[in-house]
Amino acid sequence: MNKKVFITSAIVGSSALFAFGGSGGISIKAPCSINIVDGSNTTHISGDKKSITIDSSKLTKYQSSCNNGDDKACKNLGIDLAFSSNSNNAKMQSLNIFSKGCSEGKPDFCEWAGYINQFVIPDNRRELKSKEFYEIGCENGSAYSCTMLGVLNYKEGDYDIAQALINKGCDMGSMYGCTWLGYLYEKGRGVEQSFEVAFNDYQKACDGGSAYGCARLGVMYEKGYSVAIDYEKAYNLYKESCEAGSGYGCARLGLMYKKGIFVDNDYKSAFDYLYKSCEMGSAYGCSWVGTLYSDNSCMMRNDFRAYQYYQKSCDMGSARGCYYLADYKAKGMGCDRSYEEALNLYTKSCEGGYALACTKLGTIYEKGLLAVDKDTTIAFNYYNKACEGNSGYGCAKAGYFYQKGIAVSKDISMAVELYNKAVKLGSGYGYARLGYAYEYGIGVSKDLNRAFDLYSTSCDKDSGYGCYRLGKLYYYGKGVNKDTCEASENFAKACSLGTTYGCKMFKKIFKKHESMSCVQHCKADFKLKF
Repeated sequence: MNKKVFITSAIVGSSALFAFGGSGGISIKAPCSINIVDGSNTTHISGDKKSITIDSSKLTKYQSSCNNGDDKACKNLGIDLAFSSNSNNAKMQSLNIFSKGCSEGKPDFCEWAGYINQFVIPDNRRELKSKEFYEIGCENGSAYSCTMLGVLNYKEGDYDIAQALINKGCDMGSMYGCTWLGYLYEKGRGVEQSFEVAFNDYQKACDGGSAYGCARLGVMYEKGYSVAIDYEKAYNLYKESCEAGSGYGCARLGLMYKKGIFVDNDYKSAFDYLYKSCEMGSAYGCSWVGTLYSDNSCMMRNDFRAYQYYQKSCDMGSARGCYYLADYKAKGMGCDRSYEEALNLYTKSCEGGYALACTKLGTIYEKGLLAVDKDTTIAFNYYNKACEGNSGYGCAKAGYFYQKGIAVSKDISMAVELYNKAVKLGSGYGYARLGYAYEYGIGVSKDLNRAFDLYSTSCDKDSGYGCYRLGKLYYYGKGVNKDTCEASENFAKACSLGTTYGCKMFKKIFKKHESMSCVQHCKADFKLKF
C-alpha cells in the first residue's frame, strides 16, 4: 500500500517546483519550514528564526548559476533570500527574482511571486499586486495561482468569480483548490449549498495529500454533514491532519479536548493543541487560545492575554478573532473601551464572513447600542446578511422583520420560509418564532401541538424567548393542561437567560403562589434574586 504523502502548504502547483519526494523540488510545512532540494544536498530552514542556518557558499553558487540562466538556481536563491533573513531588502530581492521570472511567463515563478508578495513581505499583504502575479500564473497553467486568485476574489466578495477560478485550480490538480471548492459548497458561497459535494471535494483533497482537506473532512464527520456523525473518524482525521502540519487540524483536535467530544474533557490538551495551532500560523487557532484565556471554567482566565491573542488572530485575518476582539473593545476588557473601534471590528468580522458578527451588528442597529442611532433598515440588512451566511438566529430575526413589516414590506410567507430555515440551521430562537406562527396560525395552519413541540425544543436549546412562550402555554392551559409548576419552571429559566418577560411572569406567579414548593425550588435552582 502506498503511504499518503501530505501536502501541508497552500503552495501546491502543477510545476516541478512543488513536486514532493524527488530532487529539484521543495516542500513547505506550515507555517514556514522549507526543504530546498539540490540533488542529494538539502538545506533546512525552520520556522524558528533562531535555528535558521544557511550555507553562504550555496547562496553564492545559486547566484552565479542564476546569473547564467539556471531557473532552478534562481528559485532556490529566491527562497533563501525570502526565508533566511529578517531583512526586508533580502525579501524584496527575492520578490524581484520571482517577479522577473513571472513576467517571462514562468508559472512557478508567478506562484512564488504571489506568495512572497502576499505573505512574506509586510505592508497589508499587498494582495492587489499578488493578484497580478496569480493572474499571469493561472493563464500559464499554474493550478496554485488559479486557486489563490480565486481565494482573493472570495475575500473581496466576488463569489461567482472565486468559484470558477477555484474549481479550475482543483481540476488542474491543486488539492488546496479542491479543499477550497469544498468550503464554497459547504457554505453555499457562489454555488448552491451542498454538503454532499463539499464532502466529496474534501475527500478528494484529503486523498490527494492535503492535510487541510483532511481537517475539513473531519468537520463533516463531526457535524454530520452529508454523512452520519462519527466522532472517532473526525478525531482521527484531525490528528492525522495535525501531525501532517495543518494548524487548522490541530485547532479542531484541541476543540475536541475542550468540549470533551470522543475524548475526556481535558483543558491542558486543549490548550496545548490550540497553542500549537497558533504557533503554526493558524489564525483560527489563535482566536481559540484567546477564548481559553477568557473562559472561567478552565481556571486560567486572563483578559489581557485573551485580548492579545484575539488581536493577533484578527491581524492574521481571522474574522472570528476580530469578532471577539470587538467584544473586548466594547466592554473595555484587557484594553481601553472604544465603541468606535468595536463597531469597526464587528464590521470587519462580518465582511470577513463571520455570520455571528453580522447578527451582532443587526442587534446594535436595531437597539441603538454602542452609541449608534437606531436604524432598522441597516439592522435588517445585517440580519439578512447573517442569514445568507447560515446564521439561524439571523434568519429568524430577518423573518420577524418580514412578519411585522419592519424596514421591509410585510411578507408572511417569506417570514415562515426564513423561520423554517432557522430551524433547519438549529436556531433555538428560530424554533420559537416558528412555534409562534403555529400557535397563532400565521402563514401556517394553527396547530398548538406543533407549537408546543417547537417551543420545547427552543427552550431545550436555551432560548429565553422559547422558554417564555412554553411557560405561557402551561400558564394559560393552551394546548396542554394548566400547570403552575411547569409554567414557573419555564418562566424562571427564561428569566435566567435574560428574557425580561420571563422575569415578569415568574414574579407574577411567585407573588401569587409563593407557598408552593415547586415555585420556591425554581427561584433557588435558577438563582433568581428579587
